[in-house]
Amino acid sequence: VVAILDTGVDYTHPDLEKNIVGGVSLVPGVKDFMDENGHGTHVAGTIAANGGILGVAPQAKILAVKVLDSSGSGSSMNISRGLAWARQWRGGNGERVQVINMSMGGPIPDMTMHDEIKRAVKAGITVVCAAGNSGDGNPDTSEISYPAYYRESIAVGAVDLQTGIANFSSSNSRIDIVAPGVETYSTFPGGKYVKLS
Repeated sequence: VVAILDTGVDYTHPDLEKNIVGGVSLVPGVKDFMDENGHGTHVAGTIAANGGILGVAPQAKILAVKVLDSSGSGSSMNISRGLAWARQWRGGNGERVQVINMSMGGPIPDMTMHDEIKRAVKAGITVVCAAGNSGDGNPDTSEISYPAYYRESIAVGAVDLQTGIANFSSSNSRIDIVAPGVETYSTFPGGKYVKLS
């Protein structure tokens, strides 16, 4: 089970619907975890699409945790609540979250969020975070984004299909791994597919 903390997920997308085990919206005033932005659905497809395209783990189950609104913005408090909710979630057969994905970030650290990440890791959950999109194309300069910069997180930078660093990908001494992140073809709300970087 992969908990995707993001803008929600289009749980009606034919490539995703059979892999979604549940979800919640922690965005104030929004009860449904349906994705009204597209980012969360694109991330979900990259991870676990199983239909017209295949994600990297097409048999993984998706737990959609909507912590970002339709514009892709959210508060540290709601993200921290999402981390706690994912850590405590149990499926109908006792399933637990094994991975939390956070393709988001910002320049300011937050102690509450960091504490929740530590709790998740202590509970045996792998926390994977996007390194950030504030890179300048120079791998020798550091651009720091949280929560990826926390030591407990696995920070993932972006490379293009020629395995060169993406010019937007943040770089610093705590990037753990890189993965394709330029013009990635994945799911999008409304049963669609798009390329996003």
